[in-house]
Amino acid sequence: IAWQRIQAAQAVAERESAALVPDLDATLQSGLNFPEPDFVGGENVRLGLNSAYEVDLWGRIHALVDAERFRAEASRADYQASVLSLAAQTTRTWYLLLEAQNQVALVNEQIKTNQQILRLIRARFSSGQVRSVDILRQEQLLAATQEQKINAEAQVEVLEHQLSVLLGQSPQLAPNYQTDSLPGLPPLPDAGIPIELVKRRPDVQAAFKRLQAADRELAAAI
Repeated sequence: IAWQRIQAAQAVAERESAALVPDLDATLQSGLNFPEPDFVGGENVRLGLNSAYEVDLWGRIHALVDAERFRAEASRADYQASVLSLAAQTTRTWYLLLEAQNQVALVNEQIKTNQQILRLIRARFSSGQVRSVDILRQEQLLAATQEQKINAEAQVEVLEHQLSVLLGQSPQLAPNYQTDSLPGLPPLPDAGIPIELVKRRPDVQAAFKRLQAADRELAAAI
């Protein structure tokens, strides 16, 4: 959608630029008269050519063209902002998916531990060392851990669907990813001073281009 907005803004800028060249209108009319008792029939053809050109004496047309060009540049900056937003959302979803997968692995380990402890408690109960309430308490803890596993697996499926959609794939197709390693981070870029970092932000650039477009529209109105 953001890319198509660029195309639309560029088309509007080209339309406004057409006012800088002369307009040329051509007409062609053809008629056929059938014979009647009072006149002779025949065929006639008329060709017309008309041209008009508005001299941009005060710069109104150039100001409107500049305004639309600034809007096209603002649309391109909006597109860059959308790209950054999509990349950030994809990265965030991917990290959340790795976290959910690790959560599932952690819960599985906890379930194994709780099952081992339950077997030990039952063995001690058979020898009269613990009470039956201890077994019940451990069974409840095991059931609660198994419920956590169900919630964690459901979260993994939701995040897999979200990541597939962000990658432009069908949600039914699980993305191919690794859960046992994280990518190495590149060296930190040279961000410069804060004012330079702000100027590189596409949303700030888009706002500035729209401000310039409004200024040129004001010049055209004057």
